Formats: sequence, structure tokens, C-alpha cells
Amino acid sequence: MVEVSYALWLSVLVLILLPLAGAALLCMSSRLLERLLRALVAFASGAMLATALLKLLPESNAHAYALAGVMVLFLMEGLISWHHCHDGTCEVHSFSYMMLVAQSLHSFIHGAVLAASYAVSFELGALATLAILLHQIAQEMSNLGVLVYGGFSKVRALGYLLLTSCLALPGAAAALLAPPEALPPVLGFAAGALIYIAVSDLMPELRGERNPGGILRVAMLMLLGIALVQALGMFFKHPHP
Repeated sequence: MVEVSYALWLSVLVLILLPLAGAALLCMSSRLLERLLRALVAFASGAMLATALLKLLPESNAHAYALAGVMVLFLMEGLISWHHCHDGTCEVHSFSYMMLVAQSLHSFIHGAVLAASYAVSFELGALATLAILLHQIAQEMSNLGVLVYGGFSKVRALGYLLLTSCLALPGAAAALLAPPEALPPVLGFAAGALIYIAVSDLMPELRGERNPGGILRVAMLMLLGIALVQALGMFFKHPHP
């Protein structure tokens, strides 16, 4: 239990500091960066779907809460988009602030997901950490670009992203303080959230390939993400009650 506790807080710390990695990647050439991000998105899609469908849902057996996770994230993104362009004109600067609100909620949920996963086993916690970090590397870079485009300086934008990522800490604490019977619903909700992010946010970014070779590369990267989740699951095999 002590090792799991240390692993949880280390995972949360890495998640909080992840915006710094996103900023560092901006120093790469645009061509190399585009190829790297596309590979990360494909790999993260497979890892997220595998973690949600093959690990979290079987552990929770709470499919109704998975559906709730999908719907909550759909409503969050829908409301943010409505605020952004509901009258046909897009106010970039105000959207930047709304994006920070959404990112704050995402960070809180990510912290809760990590805590709930580590509460089951080190294996599940490690897999959830991997899936979230793979997604967040590309997401943090996108967020930084949105904030800078919306009028913030790079330093100020990075500072805001670090502040929002800190909400992973109270999210993890809230999940740890929740009663044991709340664990299956949280895991189910987490599965739904990962499924929604993979299917709605990540996979559409991969539809631009127009040649068989590119489509095959994307599919192979997704399968690699799935295979890695399965391999880690076997390596950290834990007994079920």
C-alpha cells in the first residue's frame, strides 16, 4: 500500500508538471513536431481504449457510470464550444478563459481517475497514468497554442496551465477520501471519460490520411498502444478478489 501511495503521488506530480514538457516540445521543428504529435495521438488512442475497455470496465462492472462519463464530457465540450461560437462569431480571447475552466475540470477528473485506479492495483494505476500522460502531452501543447493565440504571453499561458494542472491534486485526494463503495462508479466514469476522449477528440485527428501506407501506420500505432497496455497488464498481474 505504501508503494502504491508513492506511485500515485508521483503520477500526480508528473501530471501537474506536464505543461512544461509541452512547452519544451514547441522548440522542435514544425515538421518533426507534427509527425511526433500524430504518432502520439494514434498511440494514445489505442492505449486509452484498451485501458478503458479491457481494464477499467472489467474492474468496475459499472457500465451505466461509463455512459455517464461519456455524457458528462460531451456536455462539457458542447457548452465550451457553444460559448465560443454560439452567435456565429468566435471570441478567441474569452474562449481562452473558458478553455482554462474546462482544463481545470479535466485535471480534477484525471487526479480522481489516477487515485481510483491505484486503489485497485498498481497495475491499473500505471496503465491509467500511461494513457492520461500520452493524451495530455499533445493536449497541453494544443492548450498552450490556444492561450497564446487568444492574447496571452507564452509565460503567462504556461503559468495558467500549471495552475489548472494542480487541480489533479485535490481530485486525487477526493477520490481517496471517498467511501469504498464509490470506487466502482468512479472507475466506470473514468472508463467512459477515456473512451470519449479517444473516440471524440483523438481519433478524428487521424482521419486525414489519404494513402494506404499512412492509414496502416496509424493503425499499427494504435495497435501498439493496445499491445503495450496488455503487456503491462500481464507484467503487473494482480489477483482478483
